Amino acid sequence: MGHTNATYEQAKCAMELGILHATHMFNAMSSMNHKAPGVAGAALMDDRMNVEIISDGVHVHKDLVCHVIKTKKEDKVVLITDSLAPASLGQGKFHVNGFDVKLGDRGGFVAINDPSQLCGSSLTLDRAVYNVASWGIDLSHALRMATRNPSDVYGFKDIGRLEEGERADLVLFDSDMNAKVVFIDGKLVNDNRR
Repeated sequence: MGHTNATYEQAKCAMELGILHATHMFNAMSSMNHKAPGVAGAALMDDRMNVEIISDGVHVHKDLVCHVIKTKKEDKVVLITDSLAPASLGQGKFHVNGFDVKLGDRGGFVAINDPSQLCGSSLTLDRAVYNVASWGIDLSHALRMATRNPSDVYGFKDIGRLEEGERADLVLFDSDMNAKVVFIDGKLVNDNRR
């Protein structure tokens, strides 16, 4: 459920029909209001709902990101990036998904003809984990929201967990969450320890 202006009541009906996942929490969905909780309210208040949240501090205020993480069940929050292809290219103008965009002053991509319109993020998943950990969320919980939770939500049973017999995709980070060593399926593919 996302990119919708559905009412709270419509969202609750959709949940009863099996829609139990909200994408881009608070973005492009009907917002919470004390008289009309909207899709955002429905997703937050129903324990069955999984929610994806962009933790760049631009799409959603960092304190609200932390509130969602602290109030939803540990396995119901998924960190996402909403990154566009030129995320690692820095400043510049790009044409992506039919939009002319540039990197905004605060980090998200914005439409050139309307800088108030967010069109994606420059966030990477390692930075998403770093952000929520630096905002006070336990690192192990932050890592779970970027690994096991999305694996479970999307039905990938062989990734996202460290257990005997599972794929061994590992990333070793330094204290600033910079990737230093990468193993995919148990094989070393990148070593930046120098």
